[in-house]
Amino acid sequence: MLSDIRNNAKSIFSQLGYPSTKDEMWKYTNVKKFNDYMSSDSQQLNYQPKDIPILDKSHNIIICNGQLINKDIKISGVSISNYEDILNLSVPAEKFLQISNFNNNGVLAHNTSSFIDAVHIVINENEIIDLPINIINISSNLENNIITFPRVYIHSKRNSKASIYIQNISDSSRCAINSVMEFYCEDLSNLNIFELSDLKNQQIINSISFSQCDNSKINFLSTVFGCEMYRSNIEIGIDGEGCDNNFGVLMLGNTNNHIDYHVNINHNRGNSFNNFNCKSLLKDTSIGIFNGKILVEKESAGTDSRLNNNNLLLSEKAEIQSNPQLEINCEDVKCAHGSTTGNLDKEALFYLRSRGISLNKAKAILIHGFISKLISSFNSDILSLDEKIKKWI
Repeated sequence: MLSDIRNNAKSIFSQLGYPSTKDEMWKYTNVKKFNDYMSSDSQQLNYQPKDIPILDKSHNIIICNGQLINKDIKISGVSISNYEDILNLSVPAEKFLQISNFNNNGVLAHNTSSFIDAVHIVINENEIIDLPINIINISSNLENNIITFPRVYIHSKRNSKASIYIQNISDSSRCAINSVMEFYCEDLSNLNIFELSDLKNQQIINSISFSQCDNSKINFLSTVFGCEMYRSNIEIGIDGEGCDNNFGVLMLGNTNNHIDYHVNINHNRGNSFNNFNCKSLLKDTSIGIFNGKILVEKESAGTDSRLNNNNLLLSEKAEIQSNPQLEINCEDVKCAHGSTTGNLDKEALFYLRSRGISLNKAKAILIHGFISKLISSFNSDILSLDEKIKKWI
């Protein structure tokens, strides 16, 4: 079955390739060069980076150049496997390769047909995992003509609860990355997910797909600290009733960074709540794009969904393209969307300066105040996110 899926994906990619800027959803982000990158099957199983961000109070899983390094890690109540285990039938595939729909998507089709390894994580029924699972996704010592295909599948079974940390980092690499993560959330499951990307001089397309069953709960925050080109495709499939979600995105761009988030929130069943809030801070000549859409299907009465994008431009040359949308095909719903873009408040700056606060510190206070409400709704202390943001500011 898996070989059939991958062969089908290969055929679709050969037809579609990567999208061009003529595609409405990609008109601000050029990924034409992705068609020309070469795949790498480099083995990095003994890789030990000098500055790897291992977290003391967590279970650490390391992926290097798309391959699982520490396969033998043991977590009570959790099954961790790689692609070889699935092929050998030593673990069930579950819904692996079935959450992300590649039929009309060349990006997903390329990853599905070309990944060389995968991380397959199953959180068992009724298990509460006390320590976070920290996935460290490293690209190491690869040239700028190479592309890697990290693939992660996380299955949270009925009435389970866990925190997942995802750190995407670079170690002397200029390669491209086409990454896919799939989350399948069974009834009454609860996932807290924190993604942090710091990839410097790389180009990355990061696709994240969710499928939710009844009364599941997702708390998700994605933060990107600049990148030569970063495109995140987030697909949320609310397929059950009674779901309760809080999603956040924080974009921090400087120099000539290009950061693009494209989000689809699909309410396929009713009586669920979803809140999605994206904030961006853009310096220098950086460019940000946020394109988000709430889709409420016909049989989704009782839906309550919100989508907001707030942007702060910290230089005259920074740019933002913001496009939140609603498509409602059902009555008896509550939906809202909005977007704001502006600069630092001059009157507030003047007030702080009049109290003896330096210009740089006054700016830092206002910037931190702009994002504090978003960050405070997520418990990301272990990742020291607040300190990383202060350093960036």
